[in-house]
Amino acid sequence: MHYDIINAFTGNKSLGNPAAVCILTQRLPKEQLQQIASKIALPETSFIYKNVENEWEIQWFSPKREVLLCGHGMIAAAFVIKQKLEKECEVLSFKSKSGKLTVAMHNDQFILNFSRQQLFPKEITEEMKAAFSGTTIQEAYTTQEKDHLVLVLDSESAVKDAKPQIAIIKSLASHAVTITAKGADIDFVSRYFAPHGGVDEDPVTGSSHTRLAPLWGEKLEKTKLIARQLSNRGGMIACEIEGERVKISGQAVLEKENIVIPNYDM
Repeated sequence: MHYDIINAFTGNKSLGNPAAVCILTQRLPKEQLQQIASKIALPETSFIYKNVENEWEIQWFSPKREVLLCGHGMIAAAFVIKQKLEKECEVLSFKSKSGKLTVAMHNDQFILNFSRQQLFPKEITEEMKAAFSGTTIQEAYTTQEKDHLVLVLDSESAVKDAKPQIAIIKSLASHAVTITAKGADIDFVSRYFAPHGGVDEDPVTGSSHTRLAPLWGEKLEKTKLIARQLSNRGGMIACEIEGERVKISGQAVLEKENIVIPNYDM
């Protein structure tokens, strides 16, 4: 079995968020997919398969667990299909465990269309402060499922310079913690930490912007926003709020292709 590595939310091979894309010829058990993703050891691996109804199915796995929604993994999968299999395609639909998902392709942009995710205010705790000691937390929010925590800091530099305490972050939310602030020369910035999934810090996270874009859209009174994720690799995300939907778009670039999965016999 082979895979390609695609960097999403960038046009630069050394930036953005890398995702592996494996094209399957048959469905494989979840345990087998997890084994493959663990061996590849990238933030996410996208597995795509064309079923008997001629639909693309997609699943994502981090090195430690299955992920139900992955923006950069969707862009990576769409890039591979567009480049190798369906070169004339302008819109792709995927059947996923999160429902039907679409990717539109226009010029060099891959445009995702997700449901906006509501955030609920949460009391700031000493544990939150300890997770990012030395920073000032202005606001805290959680998702309805309480699996994601969003902390608003006082400046872009605070987000950039934050020293995350991963052991404490693990105790704050069952899935991930995001820190964010108004940008100095851009609408907003963020960083995303998901140690439960085997990714201490994700380079660029498309799905988190289904929460962040509505939050900052309301604060800045804007429906179109540009965001930057301030990881070591970094990336740019364009966001557009349309009622209960959020469009998230970015570029993608091939880093490597036709890589053999190490020590794996199908």
